[in-house]
Amino acid sequence: MMKAKGATMGRNRDEAVFSPLEAILSPMSIVLTVCVSSAIDLIFGVFPARSAALLDPIVALRRN
Repeated sequence: MMKAKGATMGRNRDEAVFSPLEAILSPMSIVLTVCVSSAIDLIFGVFPARSAALLDPIVALRRN
C-alpha cells in the first residue's frame, strides 16, 4: 500500500517539474510582491509593536 502511494506522489511531482507552462517574471510582478509583503509587515508587525511601545509599562503589566 505504501509503495503505491509513494509512486503516485513521485509521478505527480515529476509532472509538476516538467510542466508545459512557463513562468513569467516581470518587473511589475517584483514591485507588486515587494509592496504586498511590505504592507503585510506593516499591518502585522510595525503597528502592533508601535502601539505596545506607546503603552505605559504598568498598564501593560496590569492587563496581563
